[in-house]
Amino acid sequence: MQKSEVQRTAAGSDYWRRLPDLLGQRLFINAFFLWANAAVGALGGFAFWILAARLYTTADVGLAAATLSAVTLLGTVSHLGLGMGLVRYLPGAERRQDLINLAVTIAALVGVGASFVFLFGLPVWSPGLSYLPDNALYSLGFVLFAAATTAATIPMMAFVALRRAGPVLAIGVLGQLLRIALPVLFVSQGAFGIVASGGVAAVMSLALGLLLLSMVQKPYRPGPALNLSSAAVLVPFGMVNHLADLALLAPSLILPLMVVNALGADSGAHFYVGFFLGGLVLMGLQGLSTSLFAEGSHDAGSLERSARHTLAGALVVSVAGAAAMLVAGDKLLLAFGAAYSREATGLLRLLALAAVPASLTYVYLAVQRVRGRIASLLTVSGLVCASSLGLSYFLLPGVGIAGPGIGVLAGQCLGALLCGVDLARGGWRAKSRPAAAVNASPANAGGTDLVPPNGPAPTAVFPAINGNGHRPTVTMLMCTLNEESSLPHVLAQVPAWVDEVLLVDGRSTDRTVEIAERMLPGLRVVYQPGSGKGDALRFGVREATGDVVVTVDADGETDPSQAMSFVEALEQGYDFAKGSRLASGKPRRMPLYRWLGNQILAQTFNLLFATRFTDICSGYNAFRRQAFLRLPLTYDNCEMEQQMLARARKSGMKIVEVSHRSEGRIAGVSKVSALKQGFIDWLVVVKERFRG
Repeated sequence: MQKSEVQRTAAGSDYWRRLPDLLGQRLFINAFFLWANAAVGALGGFAFWILAARLYTTADVGLAAATLSAVTLLGTVSHLGLGMGLVRYLPGAERRQDLINLAVTIAALVGVGASFVFLFGLPVWSPGLSYLPDNALYSLGFVLFAAATTAATIPMMAFVALRRAGPVLAIGVLGQLLRIALPVLFVSQGAFGIVASGGVAAVMSLALGLLLLSMVQKPYRPGPALNLSSAAVLVPFGMVNHLADLALLAPSLILPLMVVNALGADSGAHFYVGFFLGGLVLMGLQGLSTSLFAEGSHDAGSLERSARHTLAGALVVSVAGAAAMLVAGDKLLLAFGAAYSREATGLLRLLALAAVPASLTYVYLAVQRVRGRIASLLTVSGLVCASSLGLSYFLLPGVGIAGPGIGVLAGQCLGALLCGVDLARGGWRAKSRPAAAVNASPANAGGTDLVPPNGPAPTAVFPAINGNGHRPTVTMLMCTLNEESSLPHVLAQVPAWVDEVLLVDGRSTDRTVEIAERMLPGLRVVYQPGSGKGDALRFGVREATGDVVVTVDADGETDPSQAMSFVEALEQGYDFAKGSRLASGKPRRMPLYRWLGNQILAQTFNLLFATRFTDICSGYNAFRRQAFLRLPLTYDNCEMEQQMLARARKSGMKIVEVSHRSEGRIAGVSKVSALKQGFIDWLVVVKERFRG
């Protein structure tokens, strides 16, 4: 036997000798209690829904499943990540009592508000649950149950933060026993009897959790608290992690509602039971990920080693669980009835298989939480959510309840692929991101080379713009549609050295063209033949006469006076200077939701195209006109900018990011929906990466 083989054998033997010690570590002890709690929840849920299926009609089970999904969804959304905030801040807090009570108070208040909003909007987003507002008692119960579900997680996460997860199991056991006992008492209430059983159990779990905390964390006493300074620290940290958690949980919370609305209550019942059983292994993975995050927050130095052990355990659990469901899943479903086994077996097996790639994703995300890599956390979880829900939506009408199973499996495989790529590049390690090369031009301070060249920096192709002799001619291109209010401010900032100012107008109905021609007599106006910003940009570049085209927004989002930095970047030998509003942080006037959306888009692009952009949605760009014309661009609307960047990257063009100021739109409102356009842009980025 060779020496290396002997060393590997010895190392393997040593690992198994040390296994009892590893399992005795606090990480695995707490993970065991969280796993046990998940198992109790699974068994309790199994028994609960078997009992409900025997006592209630199929239609009642379907309506109740959708209603409880709504309660859980509201509880999850309203939680605001306060539990994760406690894991981060509770160990070092001087007054732990106040911090716990603050989290419970905020969670309960937000839960009440969210449930009222949900009830008022039922005709829009879930008309199938219209039975709730028809009965005042049902409505009040729904609000109470949603608030209790939101707040009940706070005491449990407080125990996790204190690294004492044992009471979590006690709360789970008593809560499940109570939930199983109640359906018999409420059977006269039909579907809401099932809902009340789960809701009352949530109320009692909250009370028990606070009681146990008062016994363990003395001198803790439950009570309302609302300290704004503490909330200003706790909530923002939790919110970012909450967005990632919400993205991962969204399919399990939204899909039951989607199925009921699309296929009816009977299919909803079959789906919910199959989805519940198929997701059993995921419950264990979630608990393991939470335990790893809590332990890593206390000892970041051992995170890499802990993560590797955790990943090995997660793979064993997920593979074993998937195999068990593949072999015996149909027989488990028979406990609910022959119809459940016949209709939901395919769904159950698909979801069980999804747990295998999910094991990598959950461990990876726990590492990113500890490392504080928010962009990776949000990007991966957002991709898993969007791909799972999007594919499920399209498959549901034609495939039936197995469609969401395919969607979830595909989403988890995509997430694991992205995590695996990052881990292969050293994603376990705690290392600072390497600094990007900075352009030599002083005017481009803050511009970073996103495609670092091999060897020396690119040789300058053009002489400096203020030098002697030939220099590149520059066209400044603006696309307009009813911008008479902002255009005077924008045109006043156009530098005198620009050779051509070209305005591509989408046939404005206000005084846009009149004002432009009056302010800049030498300005040239052309009218786009089609519609949309992408169409206007393509047409404008074809009409431009300059060697270099600089694009600016007519709404004031970009400042034309900064164009020198972009042109000088091209003088350094780059083909494309990409503007960034976010290289120096969040702009003062940019709403938080837009900033988060831009982060998700940029990090998705970075993961897929191996770049380091901070902003891929800025309209401030500069490029060589002939290089642009060689790109096969097809989109007519704003997403053409993402397609342009993706195809420029794939074609081998040298790209540099240039930081610029952004004060937001000067007047009026945007002509596109930020949420809708953001989702379209994200889809374009993904499609362009895998397009041949």
